[in-house]
Amino acid sequence: MKRPGISIIIPAHGAEKYISECIGSIINQRTWLDIEILIGVDNCDSTKKELSKSKPFFSKHEAKKIRVFETKESNNVGPYLIRNSLVKKATNPLVLFFDADDIMMLDMVTSAYSAIRKGCFVRFPYINFKDGDGPSSGIFVPTVAEGVFCCGVDLFNKTGGFQPWLCGADSEFIKRSGKNKIRTFEIKYPLFYRRLHRNSLTNSPETGRNSKIRSKYRRYIEKNHDWSIPIDTKCVDMVEL
Repeated sequence: MKRPGISIIIPAHGAEKYISECIGSIINQRTWLDIEILIGVDNCDSTKKELSKSKPFFSKHEAKKIRVFETKESNNVGPYLIRNSLVKKATNPLVLFFDADDIMMLDMVTSAYSAIRKGCFVRFPYINFKDGDGPSSGIFVPTVAEGVFCCGVDLFNKTGGFQPWLCGADSEFIKRSGKNKIRTFEIKYPLFYRRLHRNSLTNSPETGRNSKIRSKYRRYIEKNHDWSIPIDTKCVDMVEL
């Protein structure tokens, strides 16, 4: 009989400095669950090269948990199209969305599984730390993250997945879920470390808090009146490496 499992969904673009540490934190989880790690490389040769270089450092058993995909697109499609597409590749009934530059605490996966309820999203507080300072220097953030959460694949599909945006689609997803009275279970203690650096989605000049494109998406979320679900889920073709 197959053990209960969870699929970790990770988009990766420009993540060569962080992806190995991120994977290591997932491999080292204290859990009896069957974990698979699905990484979607978003048109980024440097990240793909780092994944190829780091995989031999994991044991044969550990490496089997890691599945790496890449898009066939000629440009960067953004993390949300990658997430939608990787959910289609998941072999477990639960998915946990995570970021390539973040680090899991040892009990994150087990805590997510224990907290899951039928028809709900599980969301997590976190600890912020500056890149280069290390997780131990971080500061607890009592609010829950928008882009890091766990849910059933069926519930994700029922909601319609993420908008195919370059940034901000997690905020829209959470609001759409709330408008449709989908319950959220918020864990009260931190379960991952969020790395702060200038190239992250929320800090870069192109997609950060003060960027034009994020302002455009913010206005859409504020003014939209149609929150019917599911939306048309956009995906891209991905090939396994």
